[in-house]
Amino acid sequence: PAEKITKPTQSDAPAKPKPAQSALVTPEANPIDSQVDLAKQWAQKQQAKHYTIQLIAAQNKKEIDKFLNKYPLLQQAYVLTTYRADKKWLVVVVGSYSTRKLANQAVKELPTALQKPAPWIRRFGPLQKILDPAKSAQ
Repeated sequence: PAEKITKPTQSDAPAKPKPAQSALVTPEANPIDSQVDLAKQWAQKQQAKHYTIQLIAAQNKKEIDKFLNKYPLLQQAYVLTTYRADKKWLVVVVGSYSTRKLANQAVKELPTALQKPAPWIRRFGPLQKILDPAKSAQ
């Protein structure tokens, strides 16, 4: 059976990885800017065919801060900067899952308030392509 992969570790061992503490998003750990860099590194290390759960996207950093402060249980969330149509977007994602089924199961484990509207389960491959403004313009 496929196993849920939550965060990368220093080795490529098949054991369940532990969260990278410095990249965790917590209300006390702002500013977002340094976390975005660490989150980008994390996202780029994920297998392109794996899935993540996107909870929110916004162009306004204050909106992301408000969301994260409203849901302090999202300690393993990552804030990524993406680029679409020459616009910068901040997105909050959680987890790395080897199958869509595992990602769907993880959505069901989220607090009810985060399940509506439905989070976007998306593959890392397309997400990785829009982490770089030059690549997203292609």
